Amino acid sequence: MLMGFNGIWFLNASGGMIVEGNTIYNTVGVSITNPSGINIQSTYDGYSLIIRNNKITNVISTSTSTSLVIRGINTVTAPGTGSRLEICKLHCFK
Repeated sequence: MLMGFNGIWFLNASGGMIVEGNTIYNTVGVSITNPSGINIQSTYDGYSLIIRNNKITNVISTSTSTSLVIRGINTVTAPGTGSRLEICKLHCFK
């Protein structure tokens, strides 16, 4: 995937998702955006997100800001009550 400042963006009200087997590259932040390969911003109660076997590379920014933060996987908020977030290399366990 060749994307903007976030390769995959997981927002509120997303009930469940598996992100698997992707190559996320060239995510570029412009101005003062903080680029990330996978950005998780969900406080939704009871969601399930499994991230496994992905490759994230070349996350960059054109900003000269001293507060710039570049992340491969970014979690901005705390998960909602009863939510499940699994990040693993090959297999996630139940």
